Amino acid sequence: MSPSVEVTIPSSGRGKMDAKLKASVKRNTTVDGSSHISVLFQAYGSVWPKVLPFCIANAVISAVIFYLQNEKGVPLAVIPTGHSFMMIMVSFLVISRAQIIYGRYMGSMGHLTGIMKASRDMIQLGCVFTMHDKSEGAKMWRRELAYEITIFLKVMMVALERNNADKKAWELDGIDSSVRDSLEQLLPVDNCNGQTENLGRKWAHGKRTVEDEAFSATYATGIDLTSTIFKPRYRGPDTPQKRMQAPEELKLLACVTQMLNNYSALEATLITPYPFPLVQMARTFLFFWVFTLPFCLVSQFQHWVQLMVCIFFITYGFIGAEYVSMEMDDPFGDDPNDFDGWAMIGLAFEDIFNTIYTIDGEESANEIEKKTM
Repeated sequence: MSPSVEVTIPSSGRGKMDAKLKASVKRNTTVDGSSHISVLFQAYGSVWPKVLPFCIANAVISAVIFYLQNEKGVPLAVIPTGHSFMMIMVSFLVISRAQIIYGRYMGSMGHLTGIMKASRDMIQLGCVFTMHDKSEGAKMWRRELAYEITIFLKVMMVALERNNADKKAWELDGIDSSVRDSLEQLLPVDNCNGQTENLGRKWAHGKRTVEDEAFSATYATGIDLTSTIFKPRYRGPDTPQKRMQAPEELKLLACVTQMLNNYSALEATLITPYPFPLVQMARTFLFFWVFTLPFCLVSQFQHWVQLMVCIFFITYGFIGAEYVSMEMDDPFGDDPNDFDGWAMIGLAFEDIFNTIYTIDGEESANEIEKKTM
């Protein structure tokens, strides 16, 4: 087995890859499942910091109600029958939302890993199909294929991480001037380097945001990737001496299709929010039920501490479930439980460079790494 070429991608997947886009390193949430103490008391990535104020507030409310009910004789206790029926609705709305969001969360990871797998398959197949051609043109084509794959992955991540909507796809490190000019000319941006007109704005059917541009830029790079696959048909100085067979081209095109299909699924997930009426209804029922629960339980306990502890953990359970759904709703970004997509891209880059190294040697691998970074 050939030794791996050393690349300078940091473990976080950021840094040199795009220092302008990522100013800080994301700390991933890790769990030591074998340690119950670690799981119970880990604060980073937990919903405890956000839920704790609600728990304390409701516990204090329950203590006040207990005091007024038992010490001052104020009749605040209510029959819990209505709350028993309402609990069914609250549980359904909160848990069903958590299940749906969890399905979207895991589905997004599946689509993201599918894109990474297709990118690795494409560079490996492209190199294997042309590995017997050691001409400089073949090496240039393999490097171009690798470069287009890296551009697709980086532009895609800008689109998925909508928190960086102030950054444009063509401002990424490692994108050469021809690609920058192409994206600036085609995307309907309102402020591309002071230009007053471009083709994208001419054909736009409405005002487009930077987020819209990022999604469009990914499809534009997909077209460039497809064009690179067909480039050997026209036999230029930067192509293999012999064109690939049609079944080989179809294999590479299938990888592009897989990448675009998975990306389209991710785009659909991101632009399709959880229905607002359901969110509003769930939170209305949730907060009303949770913060009126002390009135139902005040007569069930003999001591105010017992009531406070019970209310504290019931509040944590129900409101905590809602915060878990909020945490998983958008898994792309810098939150503790978000996917570290840039680290995944960094690993894919390493595999791409290693593949080029295996076929064409260290010089080609270093050249593509330098161009990409």
